[in-house]
Amino acid sequence: MTTRTEKPAALDPEFAKLVERLAPLHAMLMACPPISDADPKSKPPEAAGVYLFTNADGPLYVGRTRNLRKRLSGHRKEYSKTQSAGFAFLLARKATGWDKPTYQQGEGSRKWLEENPEFMAAFELAKGQVRTMTFRYVEIEDAITQSMLEMYAAFVLKTPHNKFETT
Repeated sequence: MTTRTEKPAALDPEFAKLVERLAPLHAMLMACPPISDADPKSKPPEAAGVYLFTNADGPLYVGRTRNLRKRLSGHRKEYSKTQSAGFAFLLARKATGWDKPTYQQGEGSRKWLEENPEFMAAFELAKGQVRTMTFRYVEIEDAITQSMLEMYAAFVLKTPHNKFETT
C-alpha cells in the first residue's frame, strides 16, 4: 500500500512490453477469418496459440493450446470425451445445473457426471452446438503471452463461459 508521499511502483519493463502487445494480438485474433465445420478444408495450423469460439450471439469462449488444429478437433469431434471437449463439458455443466466444478470424488465430479445419463445427453448436445460455432485463432508460442491474451480477450469480449476462479 502506498501513502500520499510514496510514488506507486512501476510495472516491470518487460511485463509492460507484454501488456502493450495484448491489444494488437487481440486485434489479430478478431481479424482472423472464421473457421467453421461448413468448410472442412479450412483448418488452423499445428501451432500454439489462443483461440475464440463465437456464434450468432457473439464471442463465447477463449482458450489457449499448444496445437490449434488438435484442440479444435478435440472440441468438435463427435466421439470426443469430456477431457478433450472442454468447452462442450462447460456448456453441459451449465445446461444441467452442475456448473460448480469439484475436484473431489462423488457427486458433481467429472467421473460422476460421465456416469450421469442426463449430463451425458447434455454433453452430446453441447458438442453439436460447438460444431456449429466459428473458430478464430492467433498463433502465439510463448505460454505467458498466451495466458495473458486469453485473460485479456475474455475480459474485453466478456465471454460468458470463461471462468478463472479456482476451487
